[in-house]
Amino acid sequence: TEIYTLSLHDALPIWKDLDLKNGNRNDAGLRKSLHNIRERYRSDGYLESRVTTRDETEPGEEGKKREISILIDEGPQSVIGEITVEGNQAFSAKRIRKQMLTETPGVFANGAYDPQRLKEDVGAVKLLYLKDGYLNTGVDSQISWEGRQPETTPGDPGTEQAEQATSSTESPEASPEGREMEKRTGRLNLEIEEGVRTRVATLSIAGNTAVTREEVEKGISLKVGEPFRAYLLESEENAITRIIAEKGYPYVTVQGTYALSQDGTEADVAFLVDEGKYVKLGEVHFIGNFKTSEKVLRNELEIEPGEPFSAVKILESQRNLQNMEAVNSVQYRLPGLQARTGVVNYFIEVEEKRSEEHTSELQSRQSI
Repeated sequence: TEIYTLSLHDALPIWKDLDLKNGNRNDAGLRKSLHNIRERYRSDGYLESRVTTRDETEPGEEGKKREISILIDEGPQSVIGEITVEGNQAFSAKRIRKQMLTETPGVFANGAYDPQRLKEDVGAVKLLYLKDGYLNTGVDSQISWEGRQPETTPGDPGTEQAEQATSSTESPEASPEGREMEKRTGRLNLEIEEGVRTRVATLSIAGNTAVTREEVEKGISLKVGEPFRAYLLESEENAITRIIAEKGYPYVTVQGTYALSQDGTEADVAFLVDEGKYVKLGEVHFIGNFKTSEKVLRNELEIEPGEPFSAVKILESQRNLQNMEAVNSVQYRLPGLQARTGVVNYFIEVEEKRSEEHTSELQSRQSI
């Protein structure tokens, strides 16, 4: 076997974390260990491996003695000997294979076939196309094993079959067909149906008065003429929301939509902005500053009364106050924000350090 004893020891948490003399509560550690061993074999291409236990109990000096033997019937190792790609025009086969973790045998890879890994590879190839504007790319995988019928695996490549093989709790019996082989080699073929590439034809932003269109476009990823990526729509909404909110519109909402052309090659993207009420910062009140003057604390604020409300500046102000040598902690409240008022007062509660604490910190810094 290519899975050495040391690796199996690493898969057995009960050997490290449990005292078997005192038992293994409800066999939880044992079950976890068997699962880890099966997963280790599955990921290394042993899809037909069986892991079982033989449990014997006999009298001992300190009570009953339990002896657990772990029995492993590895079966053949499944290896991908060749990978081919068909139907690809936008990307080379080399570029597509770079997205995959499934590899052929080489210096740094043993070529082991793992159905779950292949499923993830198919998803990675689809994502490659999706990022380039291909919204409906299909990727099917087919494995031709030596001496067997091809195994077509669109969507979920053989995962259920592999789980059934590795989770067997029966004792190893007579070898089924192919179990005498140490390895079986397969040829993996990816068949790609790229579909059409979609580009952004138009980009409209309506309802915004607080910022210019140029400011919004600078803060988002979707651009006219570039690949359209539908999955970016939500993050673009959030980006526009942040830009406008910093201008004093904390209640802003943004709704993004798109419409595809009949042939699917173009997308019209639209963002509808509802800025909501304009909000400015009201009075600033400090609480708990018995030793530090309010003037000193105000010098650390990034926002002043009367300015447009800014969540970023509020957080920066809190960080500045927190970093003061005389301050232990800072909490703030903005009661008007939840009430959606046009003026939001700012209450800052400061917990100062004790005198000896502050003195000790200053001495420590001076000695460095």
